[in-house]
Amino acid sequence: MNAKGYAQWKNMNEDFKQSGLHEDEYCRRKGFNYRWFERLNRDAKRYEQKHVGESASAASGSGLFIELEAEEEAKIAAEVQEGQYSAPLKLRYREVVFELERDFEESTFKRALRIVQEAF
Repeated sequence: MNAKGYAQWKNMNEDFKQSGLHEDEYCRRKGFNYRWFERLNRDAKRYEQKHVGESASAASGSGLFIELEAEEEAKIAAEVQEGQYSAPLKLRYREVVFELERDFEESTFKRALRIVQEAF
């Protein structure tokens, strides 16, 4: 997939999300081959991970991470530095909730998020 194909996919993906339909029904109504649609989505996700990066992807709402507001980020950072932030961090991605302890491993968390992202 190239940049032009990715831009076209983003438009189609937005149309799909707004339709509220399941993928197979969306494809049927649009006259798309369902396997082609699945492959296109996989290719777009790979393109996103390789070229768009997590921060830009997060801004579009389809990536792995979201940015915290500066005020919220500063508050959490201060609590962590002072040793006051002891509760597990809870992050939600669609229907999945991750609870992260203080010593979570970032690489493991990223892999888990990618697996969940591919499942949805």
